[in-house]
Amino acid sequence: EYAPMGVWTATNKFTMTDGTVDSNTAFIGEGGGIYIQSNKTENLVSGGSITNNETYTTEDLGGGGIYVENDSRLRLNNALITNNDAQGLGGGIAACIHGKIAAFALNGAAVYENHAMSPNTGAGFVKSISMKYFSMMATMEGG
Repeated sequence: EYAPMGVWTATNKFTMTDGTVDSNTAFIGEGGGIYIQSNKTENLVSGGSITNNETYTTEDLGGGGIYVENDSRLRLNNALITNNDAQGLGGGIAACIHGKIAAFALNGAAVYENHAMSPNTGAGFVKSISMKYFSMMATMEGG
């Protein structure tokens, strides 16, 4: 079951160029700002901002700013992800623990000042150790 949030996509590819996803809430489930459900695709957020979004779920993975489902890649190119909240995990970005998620931040992407309420969770980005294909470029700033 999916809940209303800012952007939900089940297409083969999600691309956001510039623009803002701001002040959205997922009351049930993941992805307060953006929920990407594409499978085995490369998704892109370029030059935009994902700010002030939240998810209320404490039973799912969270992702106040962005949630990436399934077997996908997320590229952040000069993107800003800040001031997002998750009652569960991953205030800024969360990813499916069952997929092979790869997140890349290029050209000055920034993920900071995000908040996750569950203890021992990533405020900026949460991943599971079972995601053996996870990788992050060194240019991405943390929590």
